[in-house]
Amino acid sequence: MYFIGPVEAFWTRIKLAFFLGLFAGMPVVLFQVWSFIQRGLLPKEKRLTGIISAVSFLLFVSGAAFCYFFILPVGVKFLLAYGSDVLVPMISISKYLSFVCGMVFSFGLIFELPLVIGFCAKIGVLQSVTLRKQRRFVIVGIFIAAAALTPGPDIFSQVMMALPLMVLYEIGIIIARIIERRRIDG
Repeated sequence: MYFIGPVEAFWTRIKLAFFLGLFAGMPVVLFQVWSFIQRGLLPKEKRLTGIISAVSFLLFVSGAAFCYFFILPVGVKFLLAYGSDVLVPMISISKYLSFVCGMVFSFGLIFELPLVIGFCAKIGVLQSVTLRKQRRFVIVGIFIAAAALTPGPDIFSQVMMALPLMVLYEIGIIIARIIERRRIDG
């Protein structure tokens, strides 16, 4: 890793400390927010909100971990392979940190898709039949979203984001179908 500006190494450490502090402190912040909100909820609402919060947290962490442990090592290796005798990769620490943070955060967000679909099915905005019928349009939208959310212009990171997103969409369809069946049965 290299730094190319006089303050780049300093600011990179500040950025890294900020993001690690944000990640480590988020449970405390969320607990404080929950403590404030839960006083105005009924027991059934408290239970439902607690479950949704836990699932949301697990999905985000799963997406971030998936990116960090599986996508980034392969993706960085793939992208660095474009180097040659003429194009020698000299990665700036600031650019690398921005790339990693952007990818990890983006993957954490996209892993929330089943929860969003489930919520929309619960309030009656989406139906599993519609989700299945619109699948091909959604796949095009997934690739457009992957292109917008990935920090680099490379096709590899876009495809690596789109594939799990398609799987998560299918999981969302299953969740919507379960919610619809419970509404009919209950």
